[in-house]
Amino acid sequence: MKKALCTLLAVVMAMGTSSVALAKDEATQGNINAIEIEMDSPPFEGTGDDSMLESATEEDLELIRNAIPVDSYLGSQIQPYDIIGDDDRTLVANPHVKPYQNIVLLLIDYGDGKGYASVGTGAFIDSDIVLTAGHCLRRPEDGRDAVGIDVLLAGTRSTALKIQRITNQSQFHLSKNYTTYKDVANDYGFIKMNDKSMGTAYGWFGTSTTKANMEDIFEIAGFPCDKDPKYPLRMVTDSGQLSKIYTNVLEYSIDCFNGQSGSPIFNANRYIVGVHTVGNRDAGYNRGPRFSKEMLAQFRSLQT
Repeated sequence: MKKALCTLLAVVMAMGTSSVALAKDEATQGNINAIEIEMDSPPFEGTGDDSMLESATEEDLELIRNAIPVDSYLGSQIQPYDIIGDDDRTLVANPHVKPYQNIVLLLIDYGDGKGYASVGTGAFIDSDIVLTAGHCLRRPEDGRDAVGIDVLLAGTRSTALKIQRITNQSQFHLSKNYTTYKDVANDYGFIKMNDKSMGTAYGWFGTSTTKANMEDIFEIAGFPCDKDPKYPLRMVTDSGQLSKIYTNVLEYSIDCFNGQSGSPIFNANRYIVGVHTVGNRDAGYNRGPRFSKEMLAQFRSLQT
């Protein structure tokens, strides 16, 4: 019996060594769908009770109208957006339903005396956690960290624009390996909300380390500032297939624009597989960090 157990252990260890070698080889080729360990968090519908949430004021809306996309600070060669060929984006007719109800506009203060003057996008992935681009939390222009963020969402009625302001910097969490927006794999971050009220009322996206594939249609929705300059809180969306899947990066020709940094990349079942962050005009593609095991681990460390 002891000899049999030792033999079995040796076989298992050999299989494990072989699997690691295979994983490394396949990841190098960008074909990693079959080797990731499935660790998914499902979406949540929400209770629909928003009676305790604060509504945005006209002053809040005026700040949005005068805000500048945080990604407008980036250079001309590498952009946080690109329109690949024709502009296929469309306005979201009803942002008060899922999945759009779980996508938020971020109004960001970088502590430079300009106040809440920069715009980005994010998405709820838990009752009190918003996923966004890392360079929304640390401004690319000068490396300034956000000191305050207004999180706004459409709510459930056409007149209901809900807001929560976070001013505690300890609630902004960059990727543990973040350097700059040019390191696409680590250009992500999390916002820990003041409480669970928004997410509980409206629900959140699911997340997945495994559902990125080359067959399904994926959607990117967010808040660009080119479709309606007088009122940039207009969500747009575009969809298409992923063109390349790497270990920690997704590549696609889905159209985006300034203000959409931090927009979720999600499937028809409301599972986020990545975050839109950057585009390359010359190469003709957009990119973003994949929802990786590293991203998942940091997300779970923030859950309470």
